[in-house]
Amino acid sequence: MKRFLFICFFSFFTTPLFAEHSTWEIYKKDVLDIQQRISGWCSQDKAETLMDMVYEIKPMLIVEIGTLGGATTFPMVCSLNFLNRGVIYAIDAWDNEICLEGLTSDDPNRSYWMNLNIDMDSIYKYFLDWLTQLNLKKFCVPMRLRSDQAVNVFYDKSIDLLYIDGNVSSEGSLKDVTLYFPKVAHGGYIWINHADLFTKNKAVAFLMKNCEWIRERSIGIQTIVFRKP
Repeated sequence: MKRFLFICFFSFFTTPLFAEHSTWEIYKKDVLDIQQRISGWCSQDKAETLMDMVYEIKPMLIVEIGTLGGATTFPMVCSLNFLNRGVIYAIDAWDNEICLEGLTSDDPNRSYWMNLNIDMDSIYKYFLDWLTQLNLKKFCVPMRLRSDQAVNVFYDKSIDLLYIDGNVSSEGSLKDVTLYFPKVAHGGYIWINHADLFTKNKAVAFLMKNCEWIRERSIGIQTIVFRKP
């Protein structure tokens, strides 16, 4: 994994996020240029695919589990900004100990998070700061909670797009999928990140059994996209 970079956004932006845009393609290019500077892990390919999906399906409700610095939140919330509709709930405990839950002592993800030593309070503030600085708060609701604490906020069949990038343990990732699956609307989309990790096998198997695998939207086997029938 790439080391998480903490970047001060105020050195980048002293004016509103975007000038007047005439087309979706021009706007998308501007967003993708900025997205590279958002702290976190989200490839340009994934960011563009997310933007195109949001633009196409025009969701009223997006839920993201596992936000951290907001690198994946950014392309989605910017797409809602362009459409001037919808909201994304960004769920993350922003807590080092919770990141480690369920990870065994020999799991490389455990040693990675322990050695990384991220200041989660600073990352959370960074996330809130760029939402405010870039005038995107209207379209994003941060939820500093565990995913199992946040789930009851949402009605069944209410979520149009669910992006799962939370706890990477076998138990934690399966729990996120099974808890939130009833909350996704019929025809809604579910993205699962780090799907290639062996600890995600049960979560991916559940989605394979209960959903349609959308291969053309998926980013290899690393981020798999499903559609709920």
